[in-house]
Amino acid sequence: MTTPEARDPREVQSRRSTGGSPSQQPHQSRRNPSSTIIIPDIGIPSDQHYSPSTLSSAQPIPLGPQSLRSRSKTYTSTYTHNMSDISGFISALEAAQSKSKFTPEVQSAAEGIDVAALKAAYEAALAMGETETVSDGAQKTALEQGFEFATKVVMMLQTAPGPFEKKDLYVNFKIAKGEVLEKPGMFDMVKKQLYNAWEQVKHYSPQKAQALYIKHVNEFIGKYGTRDE
Repeated sequence: MTTPEARDPREVQSRRSTGGSPSQQPHQSRRNPSSTIIIPDIGIPSDQHYSPSTLSSAQPIPLGPQSLRSRSKTYTSTYTHNMSDISGFISALEAAQSKSKFTPEVQSAAEGIDVAALKAAYEAALAMGETETVSDGAQKTALEQGFEFATKVVMMLQTAPGPFEKKDLYVNFKIAKGEVLEKPGMFDMVKKQLYNAWEQVKHYSPQKAQALYIKHVNEFIGKYGTRDE
């Protein structure tokens, strides 16, 4: 009586060379011997402004602790830089100050704002703690004036943001003005969402809220653009 292995010498040779039958071998793709992972191509919504060079269809990332710490610092630095970039808002402010754009009401709100002091105050407010305040008098004044201008220029957007987008804008406006929201009824779902959002950040200082309001307006300007008048 012959054994199963004796029936086909080619199968015997295959098993001997591989250490077993093909079905017994682990799938080679389950283990990657290299120390990298591959990030697949990720679909980005068209309204997000990413540089094409920031993503690739197959980008290797080293897995070592030192490399991950280095990348974390890079991402944090980039995020902080983007947070402090309000070039769209500043362009709108300067256009209003030169009276080359917007309505007389918006132009009036832009008068007398020290742009350099506003930029410094904005960056300081974003970097400080949630309950801290801007100590420099000139910067504090410029930030408040910039906030008031933001409440006017946001009305000049070419397209009005949706209700969900305006939630943070509304909440930061209330905090910047020192206004307290009353707790809504159980079945008023819209006001309940606004109240819950406000309650989470109600401890913010007015300067922190003013800077965040300006940040949101800057994002809306970049996304929707502004009307001339």
